[in-house]
Amino acid sequence: MNNTVLSNDDFLVSDAVSLQYAGHNLSRDAILKAALKLTPLTHDEQQVIQWMKKFKDIQMLIGFVAGDEKTSSHEMLHVSFFTNHKYNERIHGIWNMVKVKHIKWALEFQLYLESKYHPDVWVDEFQAIILNGEYECIPQIYALLKTAADATHRKCFDGDYKIIIDV
Repeated sequence: MNNTVLSNDDFLVSDAVSLQYAGHNLSRDAILKAALKLTPLTHDEQQVIQWMKKFKDIQMLIGFVAGDEKTSSHEMLHVSFFTNHKYNERIHGIWNMVKVKHIKWALEFQLYLESKYHPDVWVDEFQAIILNGEYECIPQIYALLKTAADATHRKCFDGDYKIIIDV
């Protein structure tokens, strides 16, 4: 399996995950590093670590409440950004263009991001928030993001991503 996604709506790594968000996405490396530092792990956390060790091609875990399609969609956009290098590059290019051609909107959006996220994830959140309709956006920006996402998601639904656990 290539670019496998493990989905688990009950997933938490101790208190490391903020409860202010409806969904979560964590890379394999982040989870395994956290597991080394957070002890003792709960039974469920130990089970997640066992899954990560068993399924070595798992790159990310996403978590959301079952049936919450809006959050599920947002988190899957993060998966695309994290696992698809070409999509990631395209989104960075769009963000860089936005900061030059739509300065006022970009600054307003950065203020919004600043109140919620670390700067390291702003570009990733930019694409997930805008494509998921969570923040008003200039139509041209949305259209560029949508074109990039549609190409990626066609590939995604053709079998590049697998949900191997749905609790």
